[in-house]
Amino acid sequence: MKAVVALIAVGLVGVVSSAALPQDGTALPTFIKTCSRDQPDFDACLLSSLQKLHPYLVKGIPELDLPPFDPFKRDEHVTEYSNGFVQFKATVRDFVTYGITGLKFLQVRTKFEDEKDMLIEVDMTVPKMKAEGKYRIQGKFLGSDLFTRGSFEVTLVNVTATWDIHGSLETVDGEKYLKINEFGITPEIGDMRIYASDLFNGNQLLTQTALQLFNQNWRQVYGEIQPHTRKTWDEIMREYANNVFMKVPFDKVFPVSS
Repeated sequence: MKAVVALIAVGLVGVVSSAALPQDGTALPTFIKTCSRDQPDFDACLLSSLQKLHPYLVKGIPELDLPPFDPFKRDEHVTEYSNGFVQFKATVRDFVTYGITGLKFLQVRTKFEDEKDMLIEVDMTVPKMKAEGKYRIQGKFLGSDLFTRGSFEVTLVNVTATWDIHGSLETVDGEKYLKINEFGITPEIGDMRIYASDLFNGNQLLTQTALQLFNQNWRQVYGEIQPHTRKTWDEIMREYANNVFMKVPFDKVFPVSS
């Protein structure tokens, strides 16, 4: 899912920031369609722009120093989780996500009337995504020490979600920038399958049993960890989005008609 958010964050800026890019010598690619926030069909324009920009984002845009998003690669990510029965710290390395090519943007909604609570909502769907990488897990399970490492693969089918991006305008050196304060998401997943090479230090019977139980009851497990994953995604994607939005003044990212 990180790849989807990254693509949306970059795409939103890419389709509307033509007023800013040429000033530092960067040539704006001709395939980027711009939108003015005071035009009556601004939301529809943003949606159309995202849809047209999507194939370029998938392949990467060298002119803007944007890498390919399918596959999307991340060197390392660390997360911690605790529910009373299990506590662990998981480190994921060589993380690769496939499937962004199939992403469809369905609708965009914006509310910019209140500078202290600005909203961007994006509805999207992905028919199938696959993620793979290497993991290391350290913690406790039912009071017993847990330490394991291996490789994993996760497949998600029929993913739908709405990104609720809340922000406010912040003045820096006389210019207003859109600071993202919350990047909310609650994905709905049609089906999920997970594979891990070694969850119990070489005990393949326990590993296969645990994977079978998870894959049979993934909805219950997903429901329990969703609040935790929502917080994790918010922290990661807020940082990613602010790295984009805080570099370009709001009036240049979302211009008004001249």
